[in-house]
Amino acid sequence: MEEITSLNANISGTTISVNGTAKSTVLAVQFIVYDKTGQNIIKMYSTAVNGDGTFSAEIAVDTNDTYIVSAADYDGGQTVMVTVGASTEDTLTAGTPETGFQTITKVQEEVTPSTNATSSSAIYVYIAVGLVSAAIAVLFTRRMLAKRNSK
Repeated sequence: MEEITSLNANISGTTISVNGTAKSTVLAVQFIVYDKTGQNIIKMYSTAVNGDGTFSAEIAVDTNDTYIVSAADYDGGQTVMVTVGASTEDTLTAGTPETGFQTITKVQEEVTPSTNATSSSAIYVYIAVGLVSAAIAVLFTRRMLAKRNSK
């Protein structure tokens, strides 16, 4: 189920302008801007979805280059990606030449963490909470003993 129903992007100088539409259940959109290889995250950004389902954002980047912009419901779901670039052939492959906007080029299935990664992270959290609880108990016991010994 695609929560983001349309996505457009354009780069002008060092600003990527993004706009689109989302289903009525989407309250906010999370953007991730990658370099042209899609391997390195350049920026993360989020914006609210308007009552009519539209959203827009201006994302500052360091250079006028080619980028991959992904968008998804802030609460999770499928990712919609579009490539936006400094060269005319990258930005004008779809959409109207007057605006330079490009429409959805790829839908990526929802990414879910593996069971091992989730359970390992949970184990570390439980261990940390356990250690903090033990430290508090030791400090409390020492204070109570010191109080009793001072009387």
